[in-house]
Amino acid sequence: MNIRSLLENPYLKLMRLPNSFATVFAVIVGALVAGVNIFVLPVFFVCIIAFLIVAGGFVINDYYDIKIDIANKRDRPIPLGQIQPDTVKTFGYSLLTAGILLAIFTLPPFAVLVAGTSAFLLDLYSRVLKPKYTLIGNFVTSYSTAITYVFGWSCLLSVISEKIVLTLFWMFVISLSACLGREFIKSIQDKKGDSKSGVNNIAVRYGVRNAAILATVTVLIATIFSPMPYILGLFGLSYLILIIVVDVSTLLLCILLIRKIREVGEGEILYDYARRIKKRFLVTMALGIFAFFMGMIV
Repeated sequence: MNIRSLLENPYLKLMRLPNSFATVFAVIVGALVAGVNIFVLPVFFVCIIAFLIVAGGFVINDYYDIKIDIANKRDRPIPLGQIQPDTVKTFGYSLLTAGILLAIFTLPPFAVLVAGTSAFLLDLYSRVLKPKYTLIGNFVTSYSTAITYVFGWSCLLSVISEKIVLTLFWMFVISLSACLGREFIKSIQDKKGDSKSGVNNIAVRYGVRNAAILATVTVLIATIFSPMPYILGLFGLSYLILIIVVDVSTLLLCILLIRKIREVGEGEILYDYARRIKKRFLVTMALGIFAFFMGMIV
């Protein structure tokens, strides 16, 4: 079995491996903030736990998004009939439960609190917030991404200083703002399916143009804050260079999306374009994680 066929396994597709492994990398970066050897057992456990919880959140989201995915993403395992919905539900909650139990038995109390809160919020997002309180759901999803840096450090809680707190704070704020931008772009991509399923997302409620403007505003906020770790002497020059590339790229993607809306209005062409923009946005966010990493080691 080659790698490509392995990645086509419906269970692995549900877990969204690229996103889940990106979360693990963010956790490692968070652990590096402590400035100690990361090749220790607590960091290993926190990486496994983060993977299980994030992957479980993705799986559960697919379960509750069945109607939306039939309209928006027919290549997902459930619409394709590759796996039954009840099996997906069991698989997702098993991953979340495994992550929480492993945290309880291997991590300090604060880290367990972060893990448990994240698992609860990911489940709440899929069951309640996304269909009924979408904007709050956008913040919850963004929080769950940004908190991974704090989670990475939390397994080394005994290592704390003013510099560590400041570093984690700015990493969290920058990531939260950028992730909100991604969520607003995603609302444009998902508008067709969400509106049919009664999900009143930002693009459905306020229109695609306003959703794109909101995405640009939140990305601009992340851009304004992004030099702070360098200005405060928390990260080195390599961070500044890389984060400028990230800032320019994400703002350009938002501008391209707004221009596309002006050209074609709403419809399948725009939804497909927003999907491509979101994928590129995820690449720039991965580069942002790498910028944090480089800022600490160079």
